[in-house]
Amino acid sequence: GRGEVSPELVKKVRRLARECGYVPHGPARALRRGRRETIGILHTGIVPYGGESSDRVTEGVQYWIERYAPRHLMFAHWLESDGTPPMVVRQRWVDGVILSSGGVSQVDQTLAMYPLPVVVTNMKSNRFPSVSCDNVKAARDAVDYLYGLGHRRIAYVGTYVGANEDPSTWDRLEGYRNACRERGITPWGTAYVD
Repeated sequence: GRGEVSPELVKKVRRLARECGYVPHGPARALRRGRRETIGILHTGIVPYGGESSDRVTEGVQYWIERYAPRHLMFAHWLESDGTPPMVVRQRWVDGVILSSGGVSQVDQTLAMYPLPVVVTNMKSNRFPSVSCDNVKAARDAVDYLYGLGHRRIAYVGTYVGANEDPSTWDRLEGYRNACRERGITPWGTAYVD
């Protein structure tokens, strides 16, 4: 469809390509375009499919890719054991990165050293575009729902809340505490699971 080729010849070539089962060679196209046609999904959890929200992010990315823009996906942990980003980032094996599973602020600083587009999911980022829910409201809504069912001893169970913890963990805890306070409930049995 480019250059000085007649529309008839284009139709003929495309018909022959279909009949012969021709498909473009992905690595050759990527080399010519200067792109890998690959998206990296970096997880801060122990395993790539570390939780329901991570699974949903991955499913959403796969759905979009299959329908709108064929790409490859590469999964990696967000940091190697020596504290550096994974090889897929350092050696530019990916065209962009989706950071999933929440994480710590160090992620933003580390990924900013590499000239790759980054989108952060499940947590807020001051450096990159991010997609996250309103965790304060979600926790409040959960308490309100249980309160509406007649429950008065409502516990919050979540991950360990440390200085470098994902801000969404703090937000959920804040929403829980605020909702309890507004309903006259003492935050009860708050537990942190490591």
